[in-house]
Amino acid sequence: MSIKNNTNNDSYIDVSKVIKHLFKNWHWFVVSLVFCCVLAIVSIKVLKPKYLVSSSIYIKEDMGLDGQKAMEFIQSFSMFDQKMNYQNEMLILSSSPLIRETIEKLNLETAYYLDENLLQKEIYNQSPFVVIIDSLHNQIINTTFEVVFKEDGKFVLRADKDDYRIVNYSTGIGYPTEKNLEIEAEFFQSAVIMGEDYKFRIYLNEDVDLKKIAGQKYAFKFFDIETLVRNYQKELKVNPVNTEVSVVQLSLKSESPARGVDFIQTLNEIYLNKNLERKNHLALNTIAFINSQLEEISDSLSFAESTLEKFRASNQVMDITTKATRVLERLQQLEIQKSTTERAYNYYEYLDEYFQQDDDYSKIVVPSSIGVTNTTLNEFIRDLLILSNQRSDLITRNQQKGPFFKNLEIKIENLRNSIVDNITFSKESLKREVEKFQDQIRQLEQQVKTLPKTERKLVGMQRKFNINDAIYTFLLQKRAEAQIAKAGSLPEHLIVEPARVLKKVFPNPKIHFALALFLGLILPALALVIIDLIDDRIKNEQEFTEKFADVPFLGSILKSEEKGSKLVVHSRPASVVTETFRTIRTNLSFFKEGAAHKTILVSSCIAGEGKSFVANNLAISLANFGKKTVIVGYDLRKSGQFSDFVHDKRRGLTSYYLKNNEIDEIIIHTEIEHLDFIAPGVIPPNPLELIGNELTETLFKVLKANYDYIIIDTPPIGVLSDGYMLMKYADVNLFVVREKYTSEKVLRSVLQEVKQKGIQNNGLVLNGSKLEGKKYKYDYYNKYNNA
Repeated sequence: MSIKNNTNNDSYIDVSKVIKHLFKNWHWFVVSLVFCCVLAIVSIKVLKPKYLVSSSIYIKEDMGLDGQKAMEFIQSFSMFDQKMNYQNEMLILSSSPLIRETIEKLNLETAYYLDENLLQKEIYNQSPFVVIIDSLHNQIINTTFEVVFKEDGKFVLRADKDDYRIVNYSTGIGYPTEKNLEIEAEFFQSAVIMGEDYKFRIYLNEDVDLKKIAGQKYAFKFFDIETLVRNYQKELKVNPVNTEVSVVQLSLKSESPARGVDFIQTLNEIYLNKNLERKNHLALNTIAFINSQLEEISDSLSFAESTLEKFRASNQVMDITTKATRVLERLQQLEIQKSTTERAYNYYEYLDEYFQQDDDYSKIVVPSSIGVTNTTLNEFIRDLLILSNQRSDLITRNQQKGPFFKNLEIKIENLRNSIVDNITFSKESLKREVEKFQDQIRQLEQQVKTLPKTERKLVGMQRKFNINDAIYTFLLQKRAEAQIAKAGSLPEHLIVEPARVLKKVFPNPKIHFALALFLGLILPALALVIIDLIDDRIKNEQEFTEKFADVPFLGSILKSEEKGSKLVVHSRPASVVTETFRTIRTNLSFFKEGAAHKTILVSSCIAGEGKSFVANNLAISLANFGKKTVIVGYDLRKSGQFSDFVHDKRRGLTSYYLKNNEIDEIIIHTEIEHLDFIAPGVIPPNPLELIGNELTETLFKVLKANYDYIIIDTPPIGVLSDGYMLMKYADVNLFVVREKYTSEKVLRSVLQEVKQKGIQNNGLVLNGSKLEGKKYKYDYYNKYNNA
């Protein structure tokens, strides 16, 4: 059945024919569905499963610390109330440094496997042994090392690889080689296994029973860390839960559920720890700066205290007079103010030197953290730290070439210049204040000189001690505040859902069977449609009559399923096949109506279309009708045309043309009344020359004088031209076409050639047809005939 329709030379696909064609071949759908379902079952059993591991983290955007007394010190820095962009945090979570640290912490560069049921299964955290790599030595990667343990504690190591790749874990440099690796050797536990491109040790775990694992096939494989980082970056999905909350979800598909949970959990821990380190960075810088100041003042305080104690002990002086006390108190106030101013000046000196020597602004100490009051500078440094952190994040994500990074660099440079100008102005101002305090101190020192010598010395020593003690106490207080703030600090973000396995995502039985159902239906449908479209053979009677409507159609011959004699009309006169020949016999009456004799030439396009079968049975049908009929076997290149009749194969047309026999001697009578035939005889070397002989015309004159019908069985005219030479003797030319055998293109070519030669009275017969749409008529005939 063809799914194409040809109407007015326009070709289109008939949907109804497509559906009928598919239903007709239902058995292919059954086979395809069974095959696809079996394939789905096998794939579910064989394919390595994948599990979806997920976790969610709350990303805090507002850093407000009101009501948290432990954080007042850090809050005074005025830099922790910034808005955190959780989209930036999402990028940090999937950044390569964070993933690389996670991989290294979990030792994921080494994977362990167990051979089980002809499949290799990963045994994460369940391996009875561990492999220790020498990171300084080159290591072969992506190569399977098989390990089989023995009961005596030894193990056999096997590996076979061509053109392997190596990497050095300490440098991270890897490259391919054209070397071949072949290892099969026995080793003791903890022995150094070393080659040119590998070096490692294998240790059994402490609680392993050798008897249980002896003989089992284990394996391990090394991977390149950078490749693992890229793979995990590709597999790790970091997405916001929704647009209304600052919660992000981390998800990962992993062949090992335990490995996936450990990876997500460790990644979260490292992320939170780094966030806490970043948050405590300012407090740590402050503590370090105060410690350096305490080291300087501690020596001065110890020396002043020691000197004061010795002086009191040697002079037996424990106290000073009221006048000296008033002078001392005033001097002490001025000295503290001067020291505070000098300390602020030293801080500005530190900033000035820092900006001249370093462009890493993350280690700057904020002025307010050491008691320096400068609101403008405090704002500048706060903004600088924020911009510096943004700059560091962009560098971490390798976004230095973007326009935002360039704008950020310009902002940082402008802010730096403003800070330097502020530092210069502040230093000049503080220098004048120090000179002012120095003048006031000199005036009071003149008053001290009027005191007795012993009391004057005691006042000086007491003044130095009190000043150092006050400064030391102030610094201790500031350090304690910073340490309290650091100890009470918590990560800004919070794990909402810990890492857990949600479900098995691959292979999914529902999807596999749905796909099997889809493919089981679509593949045979596509195949049948495509095959039908490219197949130009005659499919059925309807298509045949539609495409060759310009040539008279005499009828179809039902395909006979019975074995035995090919003379169906004679051996089974009541069969459906015989009835189809009677139909053709009837339709022949419309050709050359009223002619006394009818010469019918039967031919085909190519061999195998059943022209001899049609010629013989049509002749029998005419003979049964009472017409004297003769079959002339002009297929001189074949000797088996009349194998169903008993005859002498040496006598025939060839012997007639060679004048060895007369016409009446080559005519063979059959057991069928009114039917005779002339066999080809011996195969001649020159059939065309014999047919062109004048004896051919004589033969047909004699035959027409003695027979009602002459059936000429010729060679296929699509292959040989013998038939064309005989058509001038024929009244009707029948071309036999075999269903699902004859090519439409070949048939058109033959009919076109016949038309060009001016040959008329041509007809078509479809042989071997299943009579789609008409078979019910013949089924009814069978019932009626057998009633």
